[in-house]
Formats: sequence, C-alpha cells, structure tokens
Amino acid sequence: MKRLLIPLIAALALPTATYANVDPKIAEICMKAVDFQGCVKAMGGKTSEPVRTTVVSDKQNDLLLEIKKLPSRIQNTSLRDYTSRTLSFSDALAVSSPEEVGNTLYLNAQKLSLALDILYETWNRNNDVAVYNGYWLPEKNLKAKNNLDRIFGGNTIEIRCNKRWFGILGGGNRKIGEDILNPVARVVAYAAQQINAPEDVIVFPSNQEPPFVRSSATEFCPGDPNAPVEEKKPKEKDKPKQPVKINCDSPVWKKRPICN
Repeated sequence: MKRLLIPLIAALALPTATYANVDPKIAEICMKAVDFQGCVKAMGGKTSEPVRTTVVSDKQNDLLLEIKKLPSRIQNTSLRDYTSRTLSFSDALAVSSPEEVGNTLYLNAQKLSLALDILYETWNRNNDVAVYNGYWLPEKNLKAKNNLDRIFGGNTIEIRCNKRWFGILGGGNRKIGEDILNPVARVVAYAAQQINAPEDVIVFPSNQEPPFVRSSATEFCPGDPNAPVEEKKPKEKDKPKQPVKINCDSPVWKKRPICN
C-alpha cells in the first residue's frame, strides 16, 4: 500500500502544465529522478510543446515587481544612490529572456532600461550645471527628448528655452535650455506605472497631440523643428528711373550738348 501511495502523491504534487504532455509510463519512471525534465527528455518522452515550469512565472513576476518599484526608487533618491537603487531591476532584466517572461514584458523592460540611461545622463548634466554655474544646452535637451520619443513611440516632453542676457561681449540675448531632470524622471515613472501585467503596453500621446510633460518656458530653442518659420519679405524691385525732363529754353539746359 505504501509503495502505491508514493507515486500517486508525487504525481499529484507535479504541476498540471508539467505533467500533461508527458507519457504516463515515462513520467512514472522519472518520478524519482532529481531532474524530472532532463529524465523525460532523455527517455524521449518530450512532446512538441515545451514542458513548462514555475521558473518562467517566477522570472516574470520578479521582473514585474521590479518595474513596479521603479517610480518610487527614481523619485526618492540621489545621483549617488541612483545606480544601487535601480540595480535590482537591471539584474532582473539581465537574467530574463523573451521566452521566459513574454515578448511584450521583455520589450517594455528594455525600453525602461534605455530610458533610465537617459535619466542618468540628465542627472549628470544637472550636477554639472549646479557645480559649474552653467546652463542647460538646448541641443542636448532636444536630443534627450528625441531619444525618449523614439523609445516610447510618442510625444513625451516639451522642450523650450528662456532668454538670458550675456552682455555685449557674450553675444547679447541668447536662448538657453531649461532644467529637464524632473520631466525626464516623470516620463520614466509614468511608463513604469503602466506595466501591471505581462501584456500591458506603454502609451504616450502621439506626435500630433500635446506632449505628456509641458514646458513653462516661452521661447522655441534653436534647432527645434517645431519652431515657426519666419516668412521672408520679398525684396522690392528697383523702380525704373524716370526720364529727366529737359527744357532747352531754360538757361540751365539751353547751352548743354543735349539741347544743341
């Protein structure tokens, strides 16, 4: 009786998805093997459908959990602690694959990883501005915006500039970029907040709609493709010269060659 119960209990303990596609005779033989899947494969009992294990769901759940933690970790930290606070997400992504966690979730995690790189670069720029009393370069702001738009396929942040007087020798009024650290962090956090299940997708406004994060600055930056094009007024053509009226009876003209 005891010998009959042990295989029965072992069979019931196996996940249904694992046992469903295995020949019962081979399954019974491999019950006592340390590596059940390896034994089934060696015995030729593997079907065309892959044998599923809990490893897949574990990695998927781990990656989802790390994505859900991202918003609080990037909003309540400093550049010094940034890498350590996002390391667990990077590790979860590094040990994952599309086959293990699903194509959609894996692609979204890759997008978030690229966006985190942009956030890290922006954070470094913010420190440079503070330390060296500099200003945000408009061309680098536009580059960060374009990269985020490309990653998430939408209109993420609005880039505008402010005017600053640099003196006569400094070029007079010049357009400088604004601080985009918080807008970039908001974009990454919003993208992560949209992922609650493996098949969720990240959505941002289209390029024809207002951006997700609006700017408070009023000037278009140099090189912004959305800046209005100033219409050039056509040059006025030179008017034809009117012929000079000559009065040969006048004392001024009567002795000149043209009158003679």
